[in-house]
Amino acid sequence: MPFCEMDVRPRGAFRLCMRSPSGRDYWVEGSYLEVVEPERIVFRYALENEELNHDALMTVTFAEHEGKTTLTLEQALFEVAKARNGAQGGWIEGLERLAGRLGRIA
Repeated sequence: MPFCEMDVRPRGAFRLCMRSPSGRDYWVEGSYLEVVEPERIVFRYALENEELNHDALMTVTFAEHEGKTTLTLEQALFEVAKARNGAQGGWIEGLERLAGRLGRIA
Protein backbone atom coordinates (compact mmCIF):
# COMPACT_ATOMS: atom_id res chain seq x y z
CA MET A 1 0.00 0.00 0.00
CA PRO A 2 2.10 2.93 -1.24
CA PHE A 3 -0.39 5.58 -0.05
CA CYS A 4 -2.88 5.69 2.82
CA GLU A 5 -4.67 8.52 4.62
CA MET A 6 -7.41 7.74 7.17
CA ASP A 7 -9.54 9.79 9.54
CA VAL A 8 -11.24 6.97 11.46
CA ARG A 9 -14.30 8.63 12.98
CA PRO A 10 -17.91 9.10 11.87
CA ARG A 11 -17.93 11.31 8.73
CA GLY A 12 -14.15 10.94 8.50
CA ALA A 13 -12.69 10.17 5.09
CA PHE A 14 -10.01 7.86 3.76
CA ARG A 15 -8.03 7.49 0.55
CA LEU A 16 -5.55 4.76 -0.23
CA CYS A 17 -3.73 3.03 -3.03
CA MET A 18 -3.42 -0.76 -3.13
CA ARG A 19 -0.70 -2.20 -5.35
CA SER A 20 -1.11 -5.68 -6.83
CA PRO A 21 1.80 -8.15 -7.02
CA SER A 22 2.07 -7.25 -10.73
CA GLY A 23 2.52 -3.56 -9.82
CA ARG A 24 -0.92 -2.31 -10.77
CA ASP A 25 -2.36 0.44 -8.56
CA TYR A 26 -5.97 0.46 -7.35
CA TRP A 27 -7.17 3.71 -5.76
CA VAL A 28 -9.89 3.60 -3.13
CA GLU A 29 -11.68 6.42 -1.35
CA GLY A 30 -14.52 6.48 1.11
CA SER A 31 -15.98 7.68 4.37
CA TYR A 32 -16.80 6.21 7.75
CA LEU A 33 -20.47 6.07 8.72
CA GLU A 34 -20.08 4.43 12.15
CA VAL A 35 -17.14 3.77 14.45
CA VAL A 36 -18.22 1.98 17.63
CA GLU A 37 -15.18 0.87 19.65
CA PRO A 38 -14.51 -2.02 20.02
CA GLU A 39 -17.52 -3.50 18.20
CA ARG A 40 -18.08 -2.16 14.70
CA ILE A 41 -16.87 0.00 11.80
CA VAL A 42 -19.22 0.83 8.93
CA PHE A 43 -17.94 2.61 5.83
CA ARG A 44 -18.69 3.27 2.17
CA TYR A 45 -15.95 3.06 -0.39
CA ALA A 46 -15.41 3.35 -4.10
CA LEU A 47 -12.73 1.70 -6.22
CA GLU A 48 -11.94 3.39 -9.49
CA ASN A 49 -10.07 1.92 -12.41
CA GLU A 50 -10.34 1.82 -16.18
CA GLU A 51 -12.53 -1.27 -16.42
CA LEU A 52 -14.84 -0.85 -13.49
CA ASN A 53 -16.09 1.74 -11.05
CA HIS A 54 -18.11 0.60 -8.07
CA ASP A 55 -19.40 1.74 -4.74
CA ALA A 56 -19.82 -0.56 -1.74
CA LEU A 57 -20.93 -0.54 1.87
CA MET A 58 -18.79 -2.46 4.37
CA THR A 59 -19.63 -3.47 7.91
CA VAL A 60 -16.77 -4.86 9.98
CA THR A 61 -17.66 -6.33 13.37
CA PHE A 62 -15.38 -7.54 16.14
CA ALA A 63 -16.52 -10.03 18.78
CA GLU A 64 -14.61 -11.72 21.56
CA HIS A 65 -14.79 -15.50 21.44
CA GLU A 66 -12.82 -17.67 23.88
CA GLY A 67 -10.19 -14.99 24.45
CA LYS A 68 -9.74 -14.25 20.75
CA THR A 69 -11.32 -11.73 18.41
CA THR A 70 -13.63 -12.84 15.61
CA LEU A 71 -13.69 -10.37 12.72
CA THR A 72 -16.68 -10.46 10.37
CA LEU A 73 -16.91 -8.56 7.09
CA GLU A 74 -20.17 -7.86 5.27
CA GLN A 75 -20.16 -6.06 1.94
CA ALA A 76 -23.22 -4.73 0.14
CA LEU A 77 -24.38 -2.53 -2.73
CA PHE A 78 -22.36 -4.17 -5.49
CA GLU A 79 -24.19 -3.83 -8.79
CA VAL A 80 -21.69 -5.85 -10.82
CA ALA A 81 -20.73 -9.45 -9.98
CA LYS A 82 -17.16 -8.92 -11.23
CA ALA A 83 -16.68 -6.09 -8.71
CA ARG A 84 -18.14 -8.16 -5.87
CA ASN A 85 -16.01 -11.18 -6.68
CA GLY A 86 -12.84 -9.12 -7.04
CA ALA A 87 -13.46 -7.41 -3.71
CA GLN A 88 -14.06 -10.75 -2.02
CA GLY A 89 -10.74 -12.10 -3.28
CA GLY A 90 -8.97 -8.94 -2.15
CA TRP A 91 -10.45 -9.11 1.34
CA ILE A 92 -9.51 -12.78 1.68
CA GLU A 93 -5.94 -12.10 0.59
CA GLY A 94 -5.64 -9.09 2.92
CA LEU A 95 -7.01 -10.96 5.93
CA GLU A 96 -4.72 -13.92 5.28
CA ARG A 97 -1.72 -11.56 5.23
CA LEU A 98 -2.91 -9.91 8.45
CA ALA A 99 -3.29 -13.31 10.13
CA GLY A 100 0.24 -14.24 9.07
CA ARG A 101 1.69 -11.04 10.51
CA LEU A 102 -0.28 -11.35 13.75
CA GLY A 103 0.87 -14.97 14.07
CA ARG A 104 4.49 -13.85 13.97
CA ILE A 105 4.05 -11.38 16.83
CA ALA A 106 1.84 -13.55 19.07
